[in-house]
Amino acid sequence: MMNKASLALLVVCALALPAAAGRILREPIEIRSDSEFTSDNGVISGTGRVGDPYVIAGWDIDAGGERYGILINKTTRPFVIEDVSIRGARQAGIGLTSAVNGTVRNAEVAGCTIAISITLSSRITVRDVSVRHCDDGLRLLYSSDVKVQRARIQHAQIGLWASGVTSSSFTDSTVRYCGVGVRLDLGSQDNAVAGNAFLECYTPAYSEGRNHFHLQERGNYWDEHDPSTPYPVEGGDDEDPFPLESAPEG
Repeated sequence: MMNKASLALLVVCALALPAAAGRILREPIEIRSDSEFTSDNGVISGTGRVGDPYVIAGWDIDAGGERYGILINKTTRPFVIEDVSIRGARQAGIGLTSAVNGTVRNAEVAGCTIAISITLSSRITVRDVSVRHCDDGLRLLYSSDVKVQRARIQHAQIGLWASGVTSSSFTDSTVRYCGVGVRLDLGSQDNAVAGNAFLECYTPAYSEGRNHFHLQERGNYWDEHDPSTPYPVEGGDDEDPFPLESAPEG
């Protein structure tokens, strides 16, 4: 249940973000089966086949306290959500549940309880997204083969929170002003966290173990840490053996 502080933040952000230039204001989108990928539900192109995914793009969504800005549920067809801005959702700005073969890119989400939630899903890519002033940035639950790239997350309680997630990656992103930068728990394992910058987070990283905080000897940037020594990740035995000397650009 959303508390009064979260509700107030949602309202403030909803009022503060005008419709993005070039995007069309519309109501929230809910797609609960492959047959609901229609123009009425925001699809502007595509046939839902490999190489020609359904495309939902160009929308500015003020959820106005509805559960989701965009929900994709129980689908198998390839889809892309791109060039959208979403604010004011009380559950998630973008929610993917029991979905496969999806991409979210060039999205801006603010003032939602969760910016992007991915549950019971696989083969999902999230890249070039901006998240501001949400309780949680990205929330991944019991999913696999999820790739998060070049995300910019700030002012969240938890930047990226993965529970029961396997064989996924979080790379080349910036997490700033968060209580926890990245949290991997409830059996999350064989995930890679690399090339990221964790800046001014109270707890930059927490992992219960069996995850990898580097790729090909490229670790992460941890502010206020001596990069000549491995970075110890809280929670288990994981560490970043190859901390970066400076924050990656981007």
